[in-house]
Amino acid sequence: MIFDLLSLSPPGPTHRFTLALAQKKIYKLPRAQTAAAIASSSVPPSGQGALVLAEHSSGQLSPATLSAVAAASQLLSSAATASSSSSSSSPASSRPHPITVLVAGDDAAGVASAAAAAASSVAAMLSSSANPAAAASASSSRIITAIHPRLGHGLAEGLAQLVADLCGAGSSSSGSGSNGGGSGGGNAPFAAVAAPGSTFGRNVLPRAAALASRDMVSDVIAVDPGNSGTLTRPVYAGAALETVAFGDGGARFFTARPSAFPVAAPDASASSSSPPLPVEALPASEVEAAISAASPAASWLGDSGGGSGGGGGSPDRPDLGAARVVVAGGRALADTAGFASIGSLADAFGPGVAAVGASRAAVDAGLAPNELQVGQTGRSVAPDLYVAVGISGAAQHVAGMRASKCIVAINTDGDSPIFSVADYGLVGDWREALPKLEEAVRARRGGAK
Repeated sequence: MIFDLLSLSPPGPTHRFTLALAQKKIYKLPRAQTAAAIASSSVPPSGQGALVLAEHSSGQLSPATLSAVAAASQLLSSAATASSSSSSSSPASSRPHPITVLVAGDDAAGVASAAAAAASSVAAMLSSSANPAAAASASSSRIITAIHPRLGHGLAEGLAQLVADLCGAGSSSSGSGSNGGGSGGGNAPFAAVAAPGSTFGRNVLPRAAALASRDMVSDVIAVDPGNSGTLTRPVYAGAALETVAFGDGGARFFTARPSAFPVAAPDASASSSSPPLPVEALPASEVEAAISAASPAASWLGDSGGGSGGGGGSPDRPDLGAARVVVAGGRALADTAGFASIGSLADAFGPGVAAVGASRAAVDAGLAPNELQVGQTGRSVAPDLYVAVGISGAAQHVAGMRASKCIVAINTDGDSPIFSVADYGLVGDWREALPKLEEAVRARRGGAK
């Protein structure tokens, strides 16, 4: 792989840094040379289609799964365009690139419900896509399911081995010739293997990539349509972007940041006119073979934590990483009662719209659980709207939310660093500001409670 680093702050240097892993050396090259090196080193994947890991809970499909499907579809179209440009084959835009979505778990009813949701939502998303290749792929895409006691509760060992087997690289893949191969065999049955950039994806996919002897790119935010499917991700706490080019035709393993690949809900007419994707169950023997080969290093004991609602949160709030709106609180909120007030503001935006976040100082003070922390050592978010309440704006926190499309800051200190990154700022006491802001949000929604 070749990595291309472009400094974002401060802007201006006319060089990028290219790291060639094979030589373990760093070369400073002009941007034109770096771009040429990336283009020449990037090899389109030899596989066909993509395998996407579905994240689901209690029979509900996570919206982040659709973002991973969108990213995989973009990569397939990009790679096919680059491949066809150097051959006399038919245009890439006219060839479908099938998507295979894997829904795995230990509860048959929950898996069936999530699979049905995936079958309809993925079909509608692909059919309504402006990309002709993505739209054409709807007819050849499918959902596959796997049920086993060791595939529940997000445990990674069994699922990672199953993914590796589906890619033709696992220890049990030589038996049945996996149904999930997509292209019908070969060393690289899939061109891409994607998962949501959530805790679930970060837990499973690195293990699967290692079992398949493949490199993995995490937290992808863009797919370059001109360089054989190169991937871009943030590094150095978001201070730089890294472009990754693959030097062979193997499958690209990556996780996609949900907010970087937003998926608009298809209208009713698009959903009704798109038949759901077929749902196929993997043979029990094939699943058992993969699970038997996996190391039983972990077992589920129980679940804990308040979810994205935090502090007695609401089940209507979306996952922090996929939310369109994030309302985050800092240590200035003083106590858990004060922190609950930002939850009330989040709920004012309506069900499934806004999530609650927290600064590291608020988490350290016990105001919020760890899973709500936004920042370099927490979650990275990029919502349409980020409301920072009582947050000073330390560099560690800004690293996790600087990509937000609109930032609103409320703080009593007008010199707080948060105002340097905010689009809108209010210098004042949050105790006075939040009730008025919540009232305005509810009024905008027509007085909904």
